[in-house]
Amino acid sequence: MYNKPMFSFERMEREIEFARNFLLEAAILARKIQEEMVNPALEKSDRSPVTVADIAVQALLGYHLNERVPGAALIAEESSSMLTGEGGRRLASAASGFLSELIPGFREESFRALLDYGTGRDKENYWVLDPIDGTKGFLRGDQYAIALAYLRKGEVHLGALACPRLTPAGPAVAETAENGTIYMAVKGEGAGWMREGASEWSQIKVSENSDSVNAVVLRSFESGHTDISGIDEISSKLGISADPLKVDSQVKYALLALGRGDIYLRIPSPETPDYVEKIWDHAAGKLLVEEAGGRVTDISGKPLDFSRGRVLDRNRGVVATNGHLHSLVLGALKA
Repeated sequence: MYNKPMFSFERMEREIEFARNFLLEAAILARKIQEEMVNPALEKSDRSPVTVADIAVQALLGYHLNERVPGAALIAEESSSMLTGEGGRRLASAASGFLSELIPGFREESFRALLDYGTGRDKENYWVLDPIDGTKGFLRGDQYAIALAYLRKGEVHLGALACPRLTPAGPAVAETAENGTIYMAVKGEGAGWMREGASEWSQIKVSENSDSVNAVVLRSFESGHTDISGIDEISSKLGISADPLKVDSQVKYALLALGRGDIYLRIPSPETPDYVEKIWDHAAGKLLVEEAGGRVTDISGKPLDFSRGRVLDRNRGVVATNGHLHSLVLGALKA
């Protein structure tokens, strides 16, 4: 699957170049923070953690948008409004310190403006960012992704992931920058991957597996807002015998697009029945899987609706597969 022919994207060259350059720099920044200081972290209202890396990476995107795409709109996970109190000030100061090593002339007093850059702008074309998707994995020193997408009128046209700890060989934790990987998809043009620092894309495709018994289910380490017991029940209904492949973040979408897994499910948890999926958790990965030949819907089979701003409030849960198994999974969910 990693020996696919080299290929090039024909459209959206400026957006591809922007996304690739940002993700390469963001991967360096996130890896440095993970190696040197994973704490301090704050807890948001939904009890998910936010780290120095979350806000540093988002501020880095704000810097690049301001420099190269002034006036661009952005929907992103983090906000300066949470950086209150002593804990918030320490987090911002630490993030500013890391950014000053990357950005010549960076000033700490500009940090909050960069963190919020582009947010709140009502435009038809906009970027979507999850600066550190899989923060708990990041804190464990394990897998995480930096997820960037470009949308036009609520439709994903570009999806890109940096997976600094994902090796070309699979979900083993990469120990060096040379083993980190970047993934890119453009609507209607396919999907590709490259090592960090490489210059050419290699095409990727989902698996050809159509036998649910042999399917590999991709699942999070953390239960979060998904129903792990429900996923196990669906696996049983489908006769799946293999143990699930546990990995955090949209790295699961990358592994599905690479053909190293066949099914990824997010079933609403009974503990958080009112939870609504956020667009930054799925926009990049969804397009990556679809352009690699797979299929992504909600648990009732409806396409994911990204036209509603920050949330997927017209959908419940997520079903992503290699396409061959999609109807079987939806049937098991309905049953």
